[in-house]
Amino acid sequence: METTRTAEVEAREQTDLWSERVGAYQTRLDYRYARAGVFRGEMIRQRSDSYQVVTWYSDRIEYARTPGLIRQKPDPDYRLLFPLSGELLLRQDDQEVRLTPGTGSLITLGAPFELLHGASLRGVIMSIPAQEIDGPLDRKAPLATSTTRSQTASNCGAAI
Repeated sequence: METTRTAEVEAREQTDLWSERVGAYQTRLDYRYARAGVFRGEMIRQRSDSYQVVTWYSDRIEYARTPGLIRQKPDPDYRLLFPLSGELLLRQDDQEVRLTPGTGSLITLGAPFELLHGASLRGVIMSIPAQEIDGPLDRKAPLATSTTRSQTASNCGAAI
């Protein structure tokens, strides 16, 4: 288990630490910080040879995966995202979905997306190897898939 806390570095280094660690744990992204000078956040990573789970909270931030980043650093694997508290706003494939506690979304990093959240978010992101999803389905999974505890929402693709 690995823990990263931005409070453990100087304020001027906090956004750099966050960007570097997110890039190391996930893939290359663009970041838009609400406050460039100070950024509060913590992430806890647990992993095996094939899977990874990261729990995090942070100040308001916007993440973006652009076509250029996809070409530079392809990532075929999927991510299962779900908030434990607060709200995530996900935009992918000209669709938008708001994820609240009890909902989740399966996304690919092989297509452009934007992910936004405020300071009230505590979230989980699980990395899942592409062959674990594509193989059993005998096809590529949809770009983004959403689900809720009580009902299925398909705002960003087919339901799981």
